[in-house]
Amino acid sequence: MLIVRGIMWISVLIVMLICMVKTKRNGMKKKIRALIFVVFLFILFVFMPYSTEAPIENLFITFKTPEQAIHYINAPFSNDKIEDIIVGQDTCMAVFESGQDEELYAGRDMWLRKGEKGYKLISADGVQKAILSNDIRDEDLDIFFYVDYIKGTKDTYFTGTCETMGKLTLEDNAGTHFTVRLMDSSFLGTDQKRYYCYGCVKDMQDDYQITVNGKTYTAENIKKSPEFP
Repeated sequence: MLIVRGIMWISVLIVMLICMVKTKRNGMKKKIRALIFVVFLFILFVFMPYSTEAPIENLFITFKTPEQAIHYINAPFSNDKIEDIIVGQDTCMAVFESGQDEELYAGRDMWLRKGEKGYKLISADGVQKAILSNDIRDEDLDIFFYVDYIKGTKDTYFTGTCETMGKLTLEDNAGTHFTVRLMDSSFLGTDQKRYYCYGCVKDMQDDYQITVNGKTYTAENIKKSPEFP
């Protein structure tokens, strides 16, 4: 992705310099030259920076598989491997294993929209972010989930960690399949275990409930995180 964006920046800059030289040689009026200069400045300093946040590749690229899109976003700087693809109704998202410490994490900028011909990228602006965590941390259960609502769809992704003593059970009233993976818990220094969990709720309703080790949390418990707009 960075390579494509870099080529775009350099191309715009080269075209801008060529046009400015030609307009001066052709004796074009200063007002017109100034207008062209302003247009190029707008492209260079307004449109191009915005393009780093917006998936402008959607205008000319359709990825046949999620893996192609994810490799395009990650390459060539990440050694992390795709551990899983969470599939929703209209979208999907990647879960990675870090190449450094083998920890799992969700690619929070790796959302893809499914279409008839393939997959398109989704910008960060296309996702509403929230969190679900314990109001009061207790000794037997510590929850921290990122909750990502994909705008324009009914897909909601839960990704995060649960720390508890012994086995972890996770279910909701929407019939969601949650993947639960036992992670390295040695850093906790106790008998407490750390799990990485993820799943996609394909149609979250107002009466939504998620139950973790017998403790139930509702849609009202999903609070806006101060870290995210």
